Amino acid sequence: MSTPTLIIVSGPPAAGKTTIAKKLSGDLLLPHLSKDIIKESLFDTLGRSDRDWSKKVGFASITLLFKLVDIEMQARRAVILEGNFKPRIDGERFEELRRKYSPSIVEVYCYATPEVLLSRFRNRATSANRHPGHVENGSTSGFQLDELVASLSDGTYSPMNQISEVIRVDTTDFAAIDYDGILGTVRSALAGSPERRES
Repeated sequence: MSTPTLIIVSGPPAAGKTTIAKKLSGDLLLPHLSKDIIKESLFDTLGRSDRDWSKKVGFASITLLFKLVDIEMQARRAVILEGNFKPRIDGERFEELRRKYSPSIVEVYCYATPEVLLSRFRNRATSANRHPGHVENGSTSGFQLDELVASLSDGTYSPMNQISEVIRVDTTDFAAIDYDGILGTVRSALAGSPERRES
């Protein structure tokens, strides 16, 4: 039986995960699954409300996200999984995938300086392109910003500690990112999996 490949794009909020994940998805022709894609779809279907509602939808989204990944792993397909995963909370979910499917795993961990992350977070919250269901508009000087500041100092969004290969990508300056190097490393991981050798 072939071994699936799980490409995790992780890191704190506003670290550029979606940009990297979408580019990898397009170049590798792989599905890109993300919490925000699901969450925004649920907002459109179930409606928007306050911060508590956003958190409930977020919990449902992460549950659905890992269910979809489980389906892909069961079919022995490669997939890109993107999100601001927290080892203390999501570690067991990843460990369960490892126990069930023994996938080849590569983690692309995106990060930037705290100042850049906070600036992007503020800008994103007031952007017309940001889905209003996230309940960030008008709250960047309150709870959510304070929460982000705390999480950046306590290691909440560290790389998943059970992942054997981690590609650390400093997105402070997107122009300086060695994207070709990232793509090459991920391609090598895919080439080494039976599912891609047989294709």
